[in-house]
Order: sequence, then structure tokens, then C-alpha cells
Amino acid sequence: MFEKLSQEKISGLHDLIKPGIKLGLGHPYNLPVGRTAKKIFEKNKISWTDVERSLKFQSTTVNVLGMQIQAKALDAVIVWDAIARYYSEHGEEVPIPLEQNVISTVDVGVLKFTEDRELAEKFVEFTTSPRGQNIFKKHLYTVGAPQ
Repeated sequence: MFEKLSQEKISGLHDLIKPGIKLGLGHPYNLPVGRTAKKIFEKNKISWTDVERSLKFQSTTVNVLGMQIQAKALDAVIVWDAIARYYSEHGEEVPIPLEQNVISTVDVGVLKFTEDRELAEKFVEFTTSPRGQNIFKKHLYTVGAPQ
């Protein structure tokens, strides 16, 4: 799930390409949130040429995008929901509607060649347990199916 943090009146994806908007994205070649943002624009038929007109900053880390909002250097960024929530006191959190979004998930599993299968399985069990899920929630991550 992604969020936009904005300093300006931005209510949707098309507002990100309005003249004068300073947009920040993750670099699509080395940051998953950047690749996914590019897919979101494609899904919504927003040309990359239009995006580039507003694009003033590309980051190699998602936290730096939030910091750009905190510093008021940008008007909007597309980041993971947990990052958006972490920086929400510095800008308005505007969720991307589910039908316009590209949902990214984090998988957890045990590799065939793990040296301590029992411990690895306990870790998977813990992360999927109510206690583990509450830890993710405490750190502002969305758990469960997107709403």
C-alpha cells in the first residue's frame, strides 16, 4: 500500500502532475517503491513524460523521501504506508484508492538450505502470529488485506 504525503492540496494521482508541483519518487532502478510508483502511473495512464515535469527529486532510500516532506523541500512523495504514517505530522497523508493502486506485499518463508530450520520456522510462525502482527502495527505497517 502506498500513500502520498503532501504539503499542497493534492487529492489524487493526477494532481501530482499539475504545474508547479514538486514531486519526489524513489529511483525506479534501485528502490522498490520507485518501481511500484512507476507501475501506479502506468496503471492510471499517466505518462512518464508528464511525471518527469513535476519530478524534482529521486531517492535511493524511502526514508529520505519522507525527510524531504519534513524539510518542506517537496510537495508530494509516494512512499510505503508505514513511512507515510511516520512523517504524517509534516504533511497530509492521502491514500491512493485501491482500484488505482499497485499493492506490494512482503513475503516470509523458510529457505531450503537454511541451517536452522526449526528456528526459521519459529520466526515465520512468530511474524504471522497476533503478537508479531501487533509489532508490525506498532511500527505503522498495514497487516492483512488492503482496504
